[in-house]
Amino acid sequence: MSVHLDPHRLGYELAVRCMSHHALAKKTGLSDATISAPFAGRPIAEVSAELICHVLETTPVNEFMKKLIGPYVPPPAEGEAPRGPRGEQEG
Repeated sequence: MSVHLDPHRLGYELAVRCMSHHALAKKTGLSDATISAPFAGRPIAEVSAELICHVLETTPVNEFMKKLIGPYVPPPAEGEAPRGPRGEQEG
């Protein structure tokens, strides 16, 4: 079975851990291509997603980086107005 991961959320989770795609690949034992797949909108195997989740769950968040980046704000849905950096509607 394959799953689609949210590329924006995955990028945020890596950023607040100061972790690169390559570092995630090394920690999970997955290939760089597998780690890149969600960022390109491609599905990955469920077992690969579980490995990614395990590494993210066990790698501490850099709290200062999280303050610098701010909270996760999902991208607007198609046709929805853009949001500001804190999630408020722009307009």
